[in-house]
Amino acid sequence: MLIIFLCLTLFLPDSPNQREAAADCNLEISYSTEVTASQKTKIVVSVKGGKRPYHYFFLDAKKNPLVWEFESNSLIVEKNAVPKTIKVLDSDGCYKIVDFNESLTK
Repeated sequence: MLIIFLCLTLFLPDSPNQREAAADCNLEISYSTEVTASQKTKIVVSVKGGKRPYHYFFLDAKKNPLVWEFESNSLIVEKNAVPKTIKVLDSDGCYKIVDFNESLTK
């Protein structure tokens, strides 16, 4: 059941109403980036609030996941493959979406 919910939450397009509803969630999301020794970008997401466990979705411009491992709060990617958005879903179904600032990796 959780897998179906995650798939629907991940692949349904975000409408303005969904973003407004998500704004009511008690989740605070931040992220940090660093350049690794191999010149890749490491992204680490931090979450406050909501109910654990969290699921992390690193999405490209078409809302496709960059990885299929949703329990990890970090991602290492090539500089040209950074996510456009990061979506965090808590165990109650509450989620927040943040736009990834690509300028942090340049």
